[in-house]
Amino acid sequence: MDLYVRWLTTPGYLVAVERNIISNMLTKTKYNRKGTARQFGINYRSMMYWLERLGIEAND
Repeated sequence: MDLYVRWLTTPGYLVAVERNIISNMLTKTKYNRKGTARQFGINYRSMMYWLERLGIEAND
């Protein structure tokens, strides 16, 4: 398997992609976590779990 393909499928890469997507949405909603959760179609508690799991500070 190509090294690039292996890198793309590693958990670290997926976490980086998730962090990027969430950070962009937080910026777009001016760090309104409830608004961000609404944009993703998830509830606020799930959003907070997601932020905690990815190590994103709530008030970045």
